[in-house]
Amino acid sequence: MILSLLMVNPRSSTVRDQKIAGLTTRDRLSRTARLVGFQILNPAELNFVLEKGYPIELVAADEGYIYDFELLKRALEKLPTDSAMVENVHCIGIARMSSNHVRKLVFLEEDKAFVQWEEARKSLSDFSIASLKGYDRNLRKIVEPRWFDPDKTPKRVIEEHWRNSSEKGTNEWVAMRLHPVPQNLLTTWLWNFPVITPNAVTAFNILISFAAVGFFFKGHFIPGCILGNIVGITDGVDGKLARTTVRFSKFGYYLDHVSDQVCEVLWYLAIGWGLRFFVQWPMDPFLLSWILIAFYTIDRMTTGLFSKIKGVELHDFRKWDRVIRVYGARRNHNFLMLFVGALMDRFAQAFLLVLVYTAMTAFIKVMRYLWIEWKGLQTDRSVS
Repeated sequence: MILSLLMVNPRSSTVRDQKIAGLTTRDRLSRTARLVGFQILNPAELNFVLEKGYPIELVAADEGYIYDFELLKRALEKLPTDSAMVENVHCIGIARMSSNHVRKLVFLEEDKAFVQWEEARKSLSDFSIASLKGYDRNLRKIVEPRWFDPDKTPKRVIEEHWRNSSEKGTNEWVAMRLHPVPQNLLTTWLWNFPVITPNAVTAFNILISFAAVGFFFKGHFIPGCILGNIVGITDGVDGKLARTTVRFSKFGYYLDHVSDQVCEVLWYLAIGWGLRFFVQWPMDPFLLSWILIAFYTIDRMTTGLFSKIKGVELHDFRKWDRVIRVYGARRNHNFLMLFVGALMDRFAQAFLLVLVYTAMTAFIKVMRYLWIEWKGLQTDRSVS
């Protein structure tokens, strides 16, 4: 059985070719379709398989609309055969058809293909777009898939949706309150430069991170903290750029997450080494940095194991857990504290505070994990 997405175009080329969030409607639909696993047939290929009588299942989409990535992804997973996705009473331009309906509802003409949407609306059963609403584990929030008609919706409204929908739900306070504005400005600016990929942004973050390691190692704590806080901002840009321009990749995902954790560990080690030459403590600061890393690792292992077993993040399990994520020890909180300490000439004391803060957060998460298992608690999120 062939599963495909047929791009049909009853719109003017002006609507089809205008760029929104850096992509034309045609490019966005094509890129999204391939990413979620559709095999795309051109009209000639579709005509060939129909003439041969091969059984097919076709997903047709109007390229005059702008589809949310999640909409197409969930349509592929959940839209029943011989049904049309609707909101209220209007067909929105996505339909899934078996061979018989394809022959009846798809009009082929040379290199063009058109779905007879009015007839499709009468012939296919309704499937409500509201049923596609669900929890996104990566974004840690309930996602409601959307589509837009660029004839009726202003460009700025659509682009604002892309930016907002790419925001993570449960996050630390700094990331939710201080980072969105500069991140959105950078993401919007990068839409104008398609040659700059999300992976290129990640590579830039890695370079800044290693520069910060060098500053910390030499005891230059203020510039190191400035770079660390810059990384906190730009670290969210690669993900937003990937989501808004539909440029996901497994390599990019792992590069971002692995580099984040490796660089954070290197920062703490470099800070401990640098402090050796500025403070005289009973315990070696470099050893303290290893203790901090141990608690950091316990935190990461606890949350990682919980996510794998439960299918939802520990810090998004229930309301209490979300509070811990918002105010608990995380990189952005830690390096804001370290920056303030460096400005006040109390960097060593700030480092000790971060160590205690990280230890307390790790302890709370371990206890919370054990409590959830002991009580058999269920999440208040829908993870289906």
